[in-house]
Amino acid sequence: MPRDRELLKRYKSDPMTEREAACVPKVDPTDYQIIAKQMELFCLEGRTMMMRMGISTMIQSGDICMGIYTAQGDLATCVTGTHVHLINGHLGIKYIIKYFLNDPSVGVHEGDMYFFNDTNYGGVHNPDQVMVMPVFRDGELVAWVASMGHETETGSIEPGGMPPSGKSKWDDGMNIPPIKIGENYKLKQDLVEMLENEVRTPQMQTLDLMARQAVCAMLERRVHKVIDKHGVDVLIGALRLMIEESKEAAKKKVSKLVDGEFNEVVFFDRVGAGKEGLLRGSISVRKKGDRIVLDFSGTSPRVIGGNFNALPHVLIANACTYILQFLFWELKPNCGLFEPFEFIFPQGSFIDGDPEDCLSHGMTTTIMMVCGIHAAIEKMLFSSEYGRDLVASWPMSGTPVFAGINQHGQVFSAYDQGIVNGCGLGGRRRADGLDTCGFNFTPFGEYPDTEDLELNYPILCLFRDKFFTDGQGFGTYNGGKTVEIAYMIHNVDSVFTLSMGATSSRFPMSKGLYGGYLSPPEPAVRLRNNNMAQLMREHPEKVPCGIEEMTQSKDLKGNWQLDNFNISIEQSKRGDIIYCHSHAGPGYGDPLKRDPEAVVLDMQAGTISEWAVNTIFKVAFDPQTRKLDAERTEQLRREERENRKQRGVPAGQFLEQWSRKKPPESSLKYFGPWPYPTTEPNKIVM
Repeated sequence: MPRDRELLKRYKSDPMTEREAACVPKVDPTDYQIIAKQMELFCLEGRTMMMRMGISTMIQSGDICMGIYTAQGDLATCVTGTHVHLINGHLGIKYIIKYFLNDPSVGVHEGDMYFFNDTNYGGVHNPDQVMVMPVFRDGELVAWVASMGHETETGSIEPGGMPPSGKSKWDDGMNIPPIKIGENYKLKQDLVEMLENEVRTPQMQTLDLMARQAVCAMLERRVHKVIDKHGVDVLIGALRLMIEESKEAAKKKVSKLVDGEFNEVVFFDRVGAGKEGLLRGSISVRKKGDRIVLDFSGTSPRVIGGNFNALPHVLIANACTYILQFLFWELKPNCGLFEPFEFIFPQGSFIDGDPEDCLSHGMTTTIMMVCGIHAAIEKMLFSSEYGRDLVASWPMSGTPVFAGINQHGQVFSAYDQGIVNGCGLGGRRRADGLDTCGFNFTPFGEYPDTEDLELNYPILCLFRDKFFTDGQGFGTYNGGKTVEIAYMIHNVDSVFTLSMGATSSRFPMSKGLYGGYLSPPEPAVRLRNNNMAQLMREHPEKVPCGIEEMTQSKDLKGNWQLDNFNISIEQSKRGDIIYCHSHAGPGYGDPLKRDPEAVVLDMQAGTISEWAVNTIFKVAFDPQTRKLDAERTEQLRREERENRKQRGVPAGQFLEQWSRKKPPESSLKYFGPWPYPTTEPNKIVM
């Protein structure tokens, strides 16, 4: 089966067909509005079904998407639990049409179901598994429906589906190109068993596959209801009109933004598979008229034998997490929204990986690149009519993975989606960021119940709802606060644990705006050979809550382990504690402009420390009553502004001094030429 890199460039809608052009005039404007809303509600129904029927913790937490597509595979409408799925169903269907539609050994017929997850065939990474189904009427292919969701186990070299030790495609686990998984509305049992045999958790794989099947069947029935009432021509015309409407709306909004070039850069301190070193991601956003070019030239080279490489369409898919939620939040989500965009990728960079690369972590790499895209476009919005609603970037957390035999004697591989769904949003131009507000891939993420985790997995959540002190980025408006979480291995002798997802534990990844501070990085923390269980039995009043209390406690004993978050599999024994915190939002604006009363209230609530009050915000307070000293605060801030002037140097002098600085050579072995990485001069324009 051919890998088709040219097909992966077809993220925009294909040209309108003659059949569609003939059908569009037949759509009554009033009927169109009703049909468009009905299609959206069908997808919303599918989202609810999938979350209730699926058993992967990611699916239950909303990492899913349901879509309805035109006959040629263009996405017309969807409800996104996860915005990245805006592309992968779209590209997979186009592959099926191109290679299977007229292939007598495969074909496309009523009641067929196709399944895939391979990034090289239109997926975004292995855990995101897709099922699509054609919709026929009187023998004519008139539409497609799809159901997508993230599995927590893919049979990769390590549990969890995103192996930190992965070095090649063969470490990623299950790589399924588009296959016909079912015919006549029934799954093929031989292929179902093949998929079961690929993973550690066959029951979860099959039950979630059946959930996808149920959703696709429901969506197909709903589409037929529309045809029954309005006719097939009206359906075909309405689906196309949804895309054309979004195209025009997207171009119109872009045309209102200021022309110019806006640049950002992000850095990574780990490249996967135990390799440490700096990588640079370069983002240039150039806007003119109703067009936006996102150019990633200057990005570091591909890392051979690492797991953070990605394919270009994956970064485009992840760009949807910004485009749909912040730039085009009010527009209908479909492939028409891509019309104003062009993407430029330097060949040989880590965002233009090789098909044989380990690609499952490319999702993490590219979402961190999106932090730069987010910041650059928000700067573009500043002087437009949309500038009043600016918001700093929305970072992503990694998560620990637990696997082995649970307390019920069942094989399991899972993680707490609450960590990822617990990220804080960046500070806004007129308000603080939202606290623990969800998953940066989706505005619909759910925070799973602690009781469900403890019931199904051999862990005890020591705390899972405490805001992390000094966790948010500081600013005139602080970033959204986040939670810190500690798990203790419970009810079994041991499990396997690893940490996946985060790409930087030594410096922040999020992007503040206009002087806003970045939120802190995310290290992996373990406490082994500890006495927590004894402390809980004998002195429950001394059990610490939060990492600060844990590290300062004189009663809690054990061996601390601190590492980069992306670490390989290891054995954790009964009683071992795994600590982490979700990423908080970065700040917006100068912290010296923050309302002093708000600073004191944050301190009194325990979400910022006295150190931050004194050092960052320059706010004075009575040490006994902890009430604001307004006069002294004004003096401290006036002095700090004068000190800034003394510390400052002219821009030219600063740049000359800064350009002489250089990290140690040991940190630059994957970076490319310092200070500006170069790859092959050829570029991929998409």
